Amino acid sequence: MSSGIANKIRKIEDALKNCKIGHPLVFIEKIDSTNDELKKLAHLGATEGTVIWAEEQTSGRGRAGKEWLSKKGMGLYVSILLKPGWAFDEASFIPLLAAASVAKTLEGLKMKKIAIKWPNDIEIDGKKIAGVLAENCYASNKLVFSVVGVGINVSHKSEDFSGMEFNKPPTSLLMERVKISIDALLIQFLQNFESWYLKALHNGIWHIIEESNHYRKEE
Repeated sequence: MSSGIANKIRKIEDALKNCKIGHPLVFIEKIDSTNDELKKLAHLGATEGTVIWAEEQTSGRGRAGKEWLSKKGMGLYVSILLKPGWAFDEASFIPLLAAASVAKTLEGLKMKKIAIKWPNDIEIDGKKIAGVLAENCYASNKLVFSVVGVGINVSHKSEDFSGMEFNKPPTSLLMERVKISIDALLIQFLQNFESWYLKALHNGIWHIIEESNHYRKEE
């Protein structure tokens, strides 16, 4: 790891010093999938709050195995390890927890018309800007761990999506005229994720469902 990347990681970790989420923070320049790597670490005993952040994914995916465009330095590609010990019905709402954290982050960037398309898409005025993929491991109907992958389009241009098929037109922060570094976006997202996660732990996941209702979009 270069000294520049090491300094970047230290600055991010310092910004997250009061958070459980993001410790440890593992940065990988190029990887097939952050979710796949974190699942391997989880099976080896990685602690809750471990985050893998990649600059590029070669096999990034969303729900139902759909490709997630993960070009180098153009988006936020991150996975988070959770171990809340929830039952199956509670754990099924982890994608909503992550999506609400993304929505709150975008709201903090003064973006408008933010909607969560259940179960795992985040839209801006009907255009998909982010996605969530939660992969859960259970034992006796109880959650052992959840790996929560999140992708946010940051500096993609419309031509970057050419030749790909989408149910909804894609967009990015750049296309929506919002400027923020990926480092800063990561910090804000993880801080919001920690806030929502702690609410879910203290008040129950059902509280998160109610509190995020104004973002929900049903079709």
